[in-house]
Amino acid sequence: MNAPLPLQNGTAALPALTFTSDPDTGIYRASANKLGIAMGGVGYPLDAGVVYAEKSGNYTALGTDNAAVHRYTAAATLTLTAAATLGANWHYTVIADGGDVTIDPNGAETIDGAATLIVPSGSSENVVCSGTAFFTERKLQPFATIASAGTTDLGTVGSQNVTVTGTTTITSFGTVPAGTERRLVFSGILTLTHNATSLILPQGGNVVTAVGDSLEAVSLGSGNWRVTSYTRIGANGLVSGTVVAASGTAIDFTSIPSWAKRITVSFEGISTSGTTGVSLQLGDSGGVETSGYLAEQATASHLRPSSS
Repeated sequence: MNAPLPLQNGTAALPALTFTSDPDTGIYRASANKLGIAMGGVGYPLDAGVVYAEKSGNYTALGTDNAAVHRYTAAATLTLTAAATLGANWHYTVIADGGDVTIDPNGAETIDGAATLIVPSGSSENVVCSGTAFFTERKLQPFATIASAGTTDLGTVGSQNVTVTGTTTITSFGTVPAGTERRLVFSGILTLTHNATSLILPQGGNVVTAVGDSLEAVSLGSGNWRVTSYTRIGANGLVSGTVVAASGTAIDFTSIPSWAKRITVSFEGISTSGTTGVSLQLGDSGGVETSGYLAEQATASHLRPSSS
């Protein structure tokens, strides 16, 4: 031959260059300037190799960006062309290196089940198209919101990160496949009801949330969940307070969280009249209570400054 041999484009089902005994296996034209290999009628477009480029602003990913690696040097929005246009197996790598990159699919299409996805600065993400939607490896997702209810069905939110609003007591997180993970943050004060089978809490008992508390939970399947960690808004669940100067007959420590189980009070350089000791009393939002608990009083001679 001394001239090109042009072929029809062909398809994955009927490749342009095929075999007499195996007509759905061969080579076809997948798209402009791209080849595909068909095996048993299933197409496998060939990557021309990784294409690296830097982006400093918003960008729309096209079919020609298949297998591309784009490094974003500033905060940007990456708009995805319609999934049907890009086609199944289209894939793209985002590197956020200078600001968050918001991935926004076309129209009502979704990425990991959500309307948008944020790749935080300093992170990267691989995006793959199924032909109708987009998915990622790690499912980095923005926070979704759900109102607290007896059954707060976490399967109805399209994100692993969930803000729970309201103050209704929660007894169940709903039924989702085993292994499903959720990270929750509470914007209100409510009760999580411990159940040794369906809602297993680390403390082995009910938990009253504070605004800003968070937890991580994993589904065991069949409507059962285990909370693997719970974090109070205070560091390690501890709240500390300091009185700069103690004077007068009484000092009030207020704003103690309702979930507190133990209170430690330290004295340093405190003196009394010499005939009166120091008393501690407990109370609630209504004021100091004088009964309903046990207390111990120490005389002034028993008080010693703490060593340092």
